[in-house]
Amino acid sequence: MECDQYVGMGTAVAEDGWSGFINIVVHPHHRGQGIGKRIVHELARWSRDQGADRLYLQVIADNAPAIRLYSGAGYEKLFAYHYRTKPTNSL
Repeated sequence: MECDQYVGMGTAVAEDGWSGFINIVVHPHHRGQGIGKRIVHELARWSRDQGADRLYLQVIADNAPAIRLYSGAGYEKLFAYHYRTKPTNSL
């Protein structure tokens, strides 16, 4: 692996004591090596440094790799959500 290649990334948005994690990804060839766990840890550390001591994230229910990652990092499911779309043939 070249040193200029990205294998993972994540984003945290901190506001009013909360920090939300989004866009956490690890290249499929590099999963299972602790990279995702490190990203989550570093996002949490950054969030704390910004004054956010409460963390949250959303994950699609059938995203098994992400659920394993977040469960392993100590996150628990609190709520479920779903999307709704308007039928294309209605006004």
